[in-house]
Amino acid sequence: LLIKKNIDICTERQIEGAIFIGLEDTDENTDLLRNIEIPTVILEKNSGRNISYVGSDNDYGINLILDHLLELGHKNIGFIKGLEIIECAKERFDSFKKRMKYIGIYQENLIKTGDLRMKSDIIAAKELLNEKNRPSAIIASSDLWPLDYEAIREAGLKIPQDISVVGYDGFEIGKYISPTLTTVYQDFLEMGEITVDLLFYDRTKKEAMNVILKPKLI
Repeated sequence: LLIKKNIDICTERQIEGAIFIGLEDTDENTDLLRNIEIPTVILEKNSGRNISYVGSDNDYGINLILDHLLELGHKNIGFIKGLEIIECAKERFDSFKKRMKYIGIYQENLIKTGDLRMKSDIIAAKELLNEKNRPSAIIASSDLWPLDYEAIREAGLKIPQDISVVGYDGFEIGKYISPTLTTVYQDFLEMGEITVDLLFYDRTKKEAMNVILKPKLI
């Protein structure tokens, strides 16, 4: 396993601290991290015990999107979700499903799965647009698919006149596509600074600290 190899390298080279990013949400990874002996901080995955964690409030972010789309009058809302093994992707979809079911407009056929890679997500978008009850808005679990509106252009649709699209992450390039991408912005610089601060935090008491930041819709 890659994570085990990295932990072994940290131990062999007497690394004084480690930051892990983009870990898959598996029990094996969690068990390995719980037993790590050096100061460690994880980004975007809450491992459970004894390890500090910095993340974004995905439930809050998804509800920002839904508030925005519902105010615009959308009811047929599609969702391109990421793989459930990725914790942030799972959290985002779970929050979407919970809210949509609560207000009674959740539609299973308007849920498609990508793998947070552009090609896969374009295929998922095309599947959404081919549904009989084609969505009037699409939420993508990452900005990667919306950065290329290929599927929508091929369907002869215009944004936002015919369909609304909202991404998640707030990648800088989203400002430079046309039309500009509406997205949930996460301050990765702030997250990085906090992660480093936690890494140097006095760990003598073996206390893990969890920091959850609120994203914003831009």
